[in-house]
Amino acid sequence: MEEPQRTDLTYITERIITVLCPAECPEPLYQQNLQEILVMLQSKHQHNCMVLDTGWLDHLAPNLDQIFSVCSSMEKWLQTHPRRVVVLHCRGGKGQLAVLVASYIDFSSMLNSADLSLDHFAMRRFYSNKLSALMTPSQKRYVWLVRSILKGGLKVSPSPLFLFCVVLHGLPRLRLDGECGLFLRIYQGSQAVCTSAVHPVSAPPDGPAPL
Repeated sequence: MEEPQRTDLTYITERIITVLCPAECPEPLYQQNLQEILVMLQSKHQHNCMVLDTGWLDHLAPNLDQIFSVCSSMEKWLQTHPRRVVVLHCRGGKGQLAVLVASYIDFSSMLNSADLSLDHFAMRRFYSNKLSALMTPSQKRYVWLVRSILKGGLKVSPSPLFLFCVVLHGLPRLRLDGECGLFLRIYQGSQAVCTSAVHPVSAPPDGPAPL
């Protein structure tokens, strides 16, 4: 019998910690693990610990306001006292943590602080080795958006956008019978505001297109 997955705690740096609970972890085990972790953090860091939850649906990217708000909260908390630590809590896929870690690397890099160089190296290594391969295309795009805004190469327009079409370059992964059902769902923040009809798609005679 396979053992249920437990909540995982990782010190990315001495001051940035991640707590990840797999979505399939049973609720009683999750609560037990979380209580043990909280006791440990309280014992080690006392009142110098701030916990931030990713706070959005699994496999989705947050809106830009959420990303910048979390990064700003992290920076203000960590800069107030050298003993303070931040705990990034996520229940679900690692892609959520990846968005925050990658965004905070870029956010804090704008300060050009020499004493953060080792922390940046540790965060980049953790992101590259443990998180980046698990991100969805949408999550990767939002990391790129944050980086572009911080560097001044992209400005957010308040004007509404109109979606006229969606182009797929290659078929998605198909079922064993060579078919799949495609649909489009649009989110505003974490709220689904539009879902299209399902469109059945079959593989061409010579097999599915390469991904």
